[in-house]
Amino acid sequence: MSNKELVFRLRKRVFDDWRSKMLRWYEVKEKYGFSKKWFYKWRARYVKYGVEGLRDMPKKKPSMPHSLGQDIKLKILDYILENPTHGPGRISMELDVKVSHQAVWEYLVKENLNTRRKRRYWAEDHGKLVLTNKEKLVRQAKHNHIESSKPGELLCMDTFWCNVKSVGRVWQYTACDAHSSFGWAKLYLERISENSVDFVENHILRTVPEGKIKRILTDQGSEFYAHNAKYVTHHFKDNLDRLGIKHSITKVAHPWTNGYAERLNQTIWQEFYLCRLSRPFSSLEALNEELRDFMRHYNFRRKHTGYKLRDNGYCYPYQAFFEIPEKIVALV
Repeated sequence: MSNKELVFRLRKRVFDDWRSKMLRWYEVKEKYGFSKKWFYKWRARYVKYGVEGLRDMPKKKPSMPHSLGQDIKLKILDYILENPTHGPGRISMELDVKVSHQAVWEYLVKENLNTRRKRRYWAEDHGKLVLTNKEKLVRQAKHNHIESSKPGELLCMDTFWCNVKSVGRVWQYTACDAHSSFGWAKLYLERISENSVDFVENHILRTVPEGKIKRILTDQGSEFYAHNAKYVTHHFKDNLDRLGIKHSITKVAHPWTNGYAERLNQTIWQEFYLCRLSRPFSSLEALNEELRDFMRHYNFRRKHTGYKLRDNGYCYPYQAFFEIPEKIVALV
């Protein structure tokens, strides 16, 4: 005898007893242990269908209202090729077949075409010229990597500003080692060459062995570079030359070529400014102290997922920058 038949016989016995003795639901619960919800559910089916209503009904084949035929899928792709910026709502309205925007959306997700950028990239790959030259460069740059064979060989530097309550506008100077992702950051009230020099001499070089930093990469901002460099050298470059550090610059409007500093800026913005500044600061020095605490956490206690660290067997930026093997760290 199958399990379904045993369950059916138990239900039949319960409701035969209920019918002959006119039991209340709580009496059924006390005698058989079934809940009030169970009793009224099966009583309704017993009254409506008789004894056969106590059997488990066979499950119906689920309807698939969002399933699309192959011809509709091809029409969606043809439409995207001609109109890659249109979303699922517009696509469902413009197609000559009846299809819901939800069905279109689910198909776009399945094909990894659920954002405007992805659809434009897909159209470009299929012969539709829709990307600008800058977009092509950005897309290509994702497959390029900054070469750095050892820590200190290349430091990427950048600046950005933000408004902090009770302090006002502050400029953050950021530097990131391209080999280890070890980072530095400090806040100033102005974005000037003197602060650039101070950041390198008094904030970066004081924390590293002498001669370890070989080259620094920056953009062409006025705090780093003289646009009439053909005739006059910049204060920042003069100091790097004095320190024996080579200065390189990125191309104009190519911020992604300084990707390490840009990515560190994003991390600091998301994990420091958006999460840690929960109280007002009375001065720039107090804010800098809080930023120093965060950078210590970033360099020494926050596990990093960069491919260069992972491939070399490191978990934290400081291990890669100071070339400390993981097995030695485990012993400390």
